[in-house]
Amino acid sequence: MKIKFLASLALAVCFSMVSAQAGLDSILPKNLVDASGSKVSRDTLKGKVIGLYFSASWCPPCRGFTPKLVDFYKDNKTAFEVVLVPADQTEEASMKYMKDYKMDWTALPFGSSDIESLNKKYGITGIPALIIVDSQGNLISKEGRAEVMEDPSGALKAWQAKAKS
Repeated sequence: MKIKFLASLALAVCFSMVSAQAGLDSILPKNLVDASGSKVSRDTLKGKVIGLYFSASWCPPCRGFTPKLVDFYKDNKTAFEVVLVPADQTEEASMKYMKDYKMDWTALPFGSSDIESLNKKYGITGIPALIIVDSQGNLISKEGRAEVMEDPSGALKAWQAKAKS
């Protein structure tokens, strides 16, 4: 009886780990890139709240918000990660934007079909937009930009509380 229980428990734990990763797998590719263009594994996001940042270098409101997000990220990077979802016209412009604004986070590879998929999934009609998901890919907030602007010291705590619910 004890062995059946332990086997069931082990199976449940394995299934929850697989399904948790499957959620993030469904919205992000296995490999992301950093500002130098080097591949970075999606696994670096595990256990963190994730901000999907829809932005572009040509967008004045994006250039205004990005420094605030960079500061927010620096203050919270042990529990918060950002993934840039680029809307630039060229890969060079996107990489330059990341370097110039010191975006020390990952991005979807330029030209990836995942960019359009995420735009559709979250109904992105304008940028900048910051969509907050948990480490399993579950939506926490579509108002990440406003939340960072209005309450930078409390936004992450609120997201973490929703992620645990």
